[in-house]
Amino acid sequence: MNAYIPNFTIPQSIHNDTLLNRSGAEYLPFTIFINYLIDRGYAENTIELYGGAVIRFLNYLSRYLELLDEPLTAKVLRKIMDSYVYYLLRGQSSSNKKIKQIAQDLKREKNSEWSSLTVIDQAITQFILVNEIEKTDILAISDSQFLNVNTRVKSNAELNKITLNAAMVGFIRGGMKKTKRTTISALNLKKPKKKSKIFITKTIELNQINKLIECASSYRDKAFYALLAASGSRGHESLQIRLTDIDFDKREVRLVSPYNVKRSELNLTPKEESLLAWKGRDTTSTFLIEPFKTIFFENLELYLKNERFSRCNHPFVFTNSKNNRPYFASDRSSRIKMFKNAAQKSGIEDIEGISPHSLRHTYATYVLNWLPLKDNQFGLPLVYVQKLMGHSSILSTEIYAKIDEELVKAHVANANEQLFNNTLDFNQIKLKYHENEIEKLEKKLAA
Repeated sequence: MNAYIPNFTIPQSIHNDTLLNRSGAEYLPFTIFINYLIDRGYAENTIELYGGAVIRFLNYLSRYLELLDEPLTAKVLRKIMDSYVYYLLRGQSSSNKKIKQIAQDLKREKNSEWSSLTVIDQAITQFILVNEIEKTDILAISDSQFLNVNTRVKSNAELNKITLNAAMVGFIRGGMKKTKRTTISALNLKKPKKKSKIFITKTIELNQINKLIECASSYRDKAFYALLAASGSRGHESLQIRLTDIDFDKREVRLVSPYNVKRSELNLTPKEESLLAWKGRDTTSTFLIEPFKTIFFENLELYLKNERFSRCNHPFVFTNSKNNRPYFASDRSSRIKMFKNAAQKSGIEDIEGISPHSLRHTYATYVLNWLPLKDNQFGLPLVYVQKLMGHSSILSTEIYAKIDEELVKAHVANANEQLFNNTLDFNQIKLKYHENEIEKLEKKLAA
């Protein structure tokens, strides 16, 4: 029995060489796809990666159609496409006989990882859509050589079963929902759920921030970090404060959108102006917490006196020490590096994932869970914290609600200690809970 010959062989250079089918004819849809990538400035490595993924898919598709024993409908085509994912992941170890045979015929030895499926899907989807625009059949049905197996030409009856034409793009387009943002996936990959921000956002312990600020290399950075910790503001909001946004007598700071200020007052270069940012904030007020409020104004005074050039021709407080231009226009990665250096000097061992933005998350977690209140209570109501953070939607604030793991550990440890020492039984816990609920209700009625 002759060994199976794949319809396409990956050329030595996908970027430069023409893809030929097994009969030696140029495969035009692939040429159109590669030219599309080249025209749009894709990197050569990306073109090689995408091209290889498409060729492997075409070989799979060719072999599957050769083995097909039923009419090719949209439903069948969807099944073929869905099966490709399992072919990539399982290959010759697949329990599906057809997929296993195709993997053996194509000598697929190494299976793909889940992490690589997204790139493969992007390549195939783009290949299909580019040829849809160019009105090119992905499988040229008129070219019998494309369906040739070991130089055997299929009969007309066999060819009639394979009626791809526009079905390839039809099954992608047909089932799409008309939403504002539509993600097209040839392989029908499911978008993974995002992890909760509570697990992926790196915060800094409140008792470590003082030391971190002390370890900053300049009064400017000390003032900047202290402002972030005191206000919970976003990095770009603090970096873009102007001298007129600060009330030194009342010790207050306002956060004002630069887009609400006349451009002539900012005196920025076109490049600097393009770097202005404003995510959106519901209030210009900040609610500064101690001790960082005092630390900010102390270091701000030292910074303005010793470091900031008094004749800057722009109104922004924080400046680049090298050229006196606004600090927000400096390299962001350098600012993060300086922050991490200060964190490391302060004794924070794990600096992976922390940045000036971490101070905003520390602030939110603190005021929502730990801020001391009257009547031995802790943590502000969610709607208050929404105002503190400048969130336009309370949904943005909810990610900080009771998410501090240390707070949870403290509650559990306290309960465990009381239960272990027999100072509290479960009936007492229930009684205490109901007493607290009655007290809350009485206060509400009395208000």
